[in-house]
Amino acid sequence: MSGGDISFASKEYIERILDRIRHLSDRRFLIQTKNPRELFNKVNSFPDNVYLNVTIETNRDEGYRAISKNAPLPSERYKAYLEFKHPHKFLTIEPIFDFDEDIFLEWVKQLSPKRVYIGYESKGVSRRYRLPEPSLAKTQHFIKELDQFVPVYVKLLRRAWCEES
Repeated sequence: MSGGDISFASKEYIERILDRIRHLSDRRFLIQTKNPRELFNKVNSFPDNVYLNVTIETNRDEGYRAISKNAPLPSERYKAYLEFKHPHKFLTIEPIFDFDEDIFLEWVKQLSPKRVYIGYESKGVSRRYRLPEPSLAKTQHFIKELDQFVPVYVKLLRRAWCEES
């Protein structure tokens, strides 16, 4: 199963999934969410063969509700993920939104993910809705800084819609 945010499932359903994962200890599973607080309120711990991945697109809360009305604010996701202890944490910064480099770098350092996935939005939504994307140069510099302390897996890189002529 893929493509859904597990935080929307009931606690009982999540426990059934985790029981199955525990029985398949020779395999690894990725669980992703944009709502870590909700998920962590339902689950106290995950098996060691689970890799947790939280999406945080920016460090900026201001204006975020215009982008997403349903996902918790980036700072709320960061705080929830920081508080939750698990040995296998990943971070996704996709689609990347404009950010404050010093603050966002510090967030990533404090979260201590085993890897970071980063990239721009790929379906044209950012251009259509004028989402706040960073310049390509800013993103590339950020990737270079991240790469000094965490493996970075670069997904789609392109010029921001505001850089296109």
